[in-house]
Amino acid sequence: MTDFEAFLVLRMRGRELLDLQRLDLTNDELRRKSDAATRHWHFDSIGHEADAYSEAIGPPIFEEEIDSSDVSEDFKGSLMRRYRLCLWPQVLFCVCRHPWGFAWGLSFIEDSMSVSSQVQLPVPEPWKTTLLAIENNAIRMKLIESWNYETDLLVTWGQIGAEAEYMAQFDYGLLQKWEQITG
Repeated sequence: MTDFEAFLVLRMRGRELLDLQRLDLTNDELRRKSDAATRHWHFDSIGHEADAYSEAIGPPIFEEEIDSSDVSEDFKGSLMRRYRLCLWPQVLFCVCRHPWGFAWGLSFIEDSMSVSSQVQLPVPEPWKTTLLAIENNAIRMKLIESWNYETDLLVTWGQIGAEAEYMAQFDYGLLQKWEQITG
């Protein structure tokens, strides 16, 4: 596990999903790796450099300028960089780089080559399903709360007439918890 992945894990509500023994890590080692990422690349600082992600993760697997119709005037000319992280191989980590160099729009997104981005998802799986995949497959969604990189939604899921409601928690756009509450 990289220092950057440890940084993300410790900021996720679903971190209990991580099998530290399988990775041959202790909680103290995980925290040490996360602290090293914070000290070295300043990921917790407002306005930190987008280029730090390439240094921490490696070169992006894809980079493109964001369509100017998708952002406000202040963000025109921004780049979207996509990275593959070993801990989450089914999805990509996205970082947008403002023309002034700072990072914004950090989130996990679907890998366009993954099956879940192309067909109806049977049951969303934490740490494998993105917010975008839920948006594309849900019957209805209601925003409960969104703060920083955390988003909580009430999601109506299933086939019409046989749907159920779920509480869905996302961190950085990656599903952390999927809990049925009705149906």
